[in-house]
Amino acid sequence: MHDRADVVVADRGTDGDVVGDVRLDQGRAGIDRPSEAGDEIVDDDNIIARPAPPVTITLPFNAMRRVLRLLRGLAPSYMGCKGDFSMTDYVTLAGGCFWCTEAVFKDVIGVESVESGYIGGNVPNPTYKQVCGGDTGHAEAIRIGYDPEQLALGDLLDIFFATHDPTQLNRQGNDVGTQYRSAVFPADEAQEAEMRAAIERAQAGLDKPIVTTVEPMADWYPAEDYHQDYWETSGRSNPYCMAVIPPKLQKLRKSFAARSKAVA
Repeated sequence: MHDRADVVVADRGTDGDVVGDVRLDQGRAGIDRPSEAGDEIVDDDNIIARPAPPVTITLPFNAMRRVLRLLRGLAPSYMGCKGDFSMTDYVTLAGGCFWCTEAVFKDVIGVESVESGYIGGNVPNPTYKQVCGGDTGHAEAIRIGYDPEQLALGDLLDIFFATHDPTQLNRQGNDVGTQYRSAVFPADEAQEAEMRAAIERAQAGLDKPIVTTVEPMADWYPAEDYHQDYWETSGRSNPYCMAVIPPKLQKLRKSFAARSKAVA
């Protein structure tokens, strides 16, 4: 039994958070603040504290990935962890017909997935026919999943600007309309900074001004299934694709040989 001296016990929740201070005074115990609804009555034989309230930490998606990537590097050093901590970043780009841009990035080392779709318009769940009409405001675009340990975003963007013509406004070659515009859609401020820096690098090698737009991230609508992996499934029997895609792949494999899966 304790005398006049008070003893403070810091009870902790399962996550190590301090739940509350329990003060013992002359053999009696109580929560160290005025009693409130929900407080538990405790004694020195059975100290009971309320469970810690849940704590929610909200981070932007890309920021969360960066935190997890840091933890991936730390975990093996103090936990002996040998699990798969691979991470995938995503970037959304529009550079004309998505059959063509998809074919290019499918051949880039470090790219894990390429999905064709529509973004930047004002009609929910647009169809290919609607987008081709040019009235929905959407761009044909690709959403690239890549491993930043193998492929830096800056290098990915350099490939993007080298394998389409960013000086053509609302068109790529014979494909004309806002749906074929050159555009980038940053997911956060870090991506936007990388994109603007890539535009400056690309502009240094061009005589005409780049007209690529930096647009706010918007709802992403995957294109119909038959558009996915188009070059691999149907493109080689399509005269349009045979005229447009091989020169783009040749440019990739010549100018970025170290980045090409076909060359490696």
